[in-house]
Amino acid sequence: MTKSPTVQPSPEQYQHGSDNDSNNDSGNDSDNLWDQLENLSPAMSIMALPPRPTCQPRVYDSQSSSKNFKPKLIYNVYTGDAPGIYTTWDDVSGWVIGVSKARYKSYNSYRDVLHGWRQNCVSTHHHPDDFIDGSIYVPDAEPIMRATTPPPHTEPLTHSSQSQYSPSLCAHSSQPRSPPTTPSKRRSTQAFFPPPPLAETLSHPSQSHHSTSLSAHSAQPQSTPTTPSKRRTAQAFFGPESPAWHRFSNFPQRGKSWAVTTGSRTAIVNAEMADEILREAHLRGMEAQAVQVNSVQEAEELLAHLDLDTEKTESEEEV
Repeated sequence: MTKSPTVQPSPEQYQHGSDNDSNNDSGNDSDNLWDQLENLSPAMSIMALPPRPTCQPRVYDSQSSSKNFKPKLIYNVYTGDAPGIYTTWDDVSGWVIGVSKARYKSYNSYRDVLHGWRQNCVSTHHHPDDFIDGSIYVPDAEPIMRATTPPPHTEPLTHSSQSQYSPSLCAHSSQPRSPPTTPSKRRSTQAFFPPPPLAETLSHPSQSHHSTSLSAHSAQPQSTPTTPSKRRTAQAFFGPESPAWHRFSNFPQRGKSWAVTTGSRTAIVNAEMADEILREAHLRGMEAQAVQVNSVQEAEELLAHLDLDTEKTESEEEV
């Protein structure tokens, strides 16, 4: 009895069989993966944030009147005083070129430019809670910085009536020699001392001689009007340095007059004017005398008596 030969499979048959088995296994694995997938939409909806309202940009189309105009690019300008959508670069360049912190972006379609605007709104805009979705965006007005300069420094003005109530001013005015010298008083006292010649300025003040002269005004006002001749005679007593409008119109009252003598001049004035003349004489380094009198005649007699006493003293010193 003869045996039939045994046919062994070739290597190609082994390889083909293994490929079939692997394909079957991979198909089973992919089916299992799809079976393992879960629908996560409910979970994602719970985790997702509520939709946020966004604003709508303004559209600046300078070529809308042209029928054949088709913009190649559409621009979103996010900064500046006129943010929005622009259809030409000429309009955009004026807002972004050379402008610090300017932001813009170009898109190919109007749909894309609106999407880009909404994304920018969500990330940068701060709308209130009651903001309505789709409202036109209005940029916040930035405060205009204006140059300011401090006001000029001025001394506070003091009303003249305060001198009646201020204790310090009242105490200051109660003293006879404390009031400040006004310009008019200063000019009046300076007019009493004419500028001496050069020879007198070189001599000592003690060498001046005392002489008596009448005052321009008597102690009591006259009842008769002053004639032009009398006025010219009275004005001759004063030099050109003492204008007529600076003369005192008020006559000194009886019992308050002072005869003041300095150099070669004598005048009867009130106490305040006598203080000013004495102060001016002290500043000029000149001797001055002031005696209270009641009339011009009393002043002449007193000054004559002073001259006699001076001559008597000089004669006794010579002996």
